[in-house]
Amino acid sequence: MRKLSVLMIGSLLAGLAQADCTGIDASELGAFYDVQINGAADASARHGEFELWRRGDSVIHIRRDNGIADYWTHTPVGLKLTRYFLAEKRGIEYQPGEVETHDGERAWSVYYQLVADALLHNMDKQGESGEGCDKLVDYSRENDGNTLTVQWREAISLPRYRLESRPDGTEVSWELTSVQTDPAQIEETFASLSSFDTTDYADIGDNESDPFLLKLISLGFVEHGASGFYDADGHALDGGHSH
Repeated sequence: MRKLSVLMIGSLLAGLAQADCTGIDASELGAFYDVQINGAADASARHGEFELWRRGDSVIHIRRDNGIADYWTHTPVGLKLTRYFLAEKRGIEYQPGEVETHDGERAWSVYYQLVADALLHNMDKQGESGEGCDKLVDYSRENDGNTLTVQWREAISLPRYRLESRPDGTEVSWELTSVQTDPAQIEETFASLSSFDTTDYADIGDNESDPFLLKLISLGFVEHGASGFYDADGHALDGGHSH
């Protein structure tokens, strides 16, 4: 399987349009990613799009291919999740303590910036380029047969590019394609989800006649695979919870 070095990644991204980051507030933005999964065993390839939206102590992850948006809020008592189903315009609320966040408080940086702070600190720095708001720092790390390479955009605390090469030859890449800084667009994204009807996870048993909830229960409720996020030790997180 072809391996990409940090220098090659930098070359591949040279043509990516520069986002105007002058005056960017990293706590108020939207970031759009192109996600590619190239399988080695069957030469399969999958493509998807991922959106991350920040506003203060809240962050939204949107995966339009499966119609799900996860709305995380960092509260004094832990992380709260509301999982929205876009087509149905419905949501399920999980209070702190009802959500499995793997390594607790440290998981917030995973949801907020896609790569845990502690993991970045444990990666090997390969070099840097650019300056000011366009400064990029290249990192890499090998762990349990996985090679993770990250090109980090410091001004917005997000990866500009990330490549994971797995022992079976599968490669998963994330490429930042654009950044949204328009306050009106950010507000609209948060407001649109907040307008959906929600049900508290603890109350689902009392509402089993609800067709929407019946459908979730019949599907095994909320199940999903690995998101490609990593904890402080470089182990994959599933990006949410399981019940």
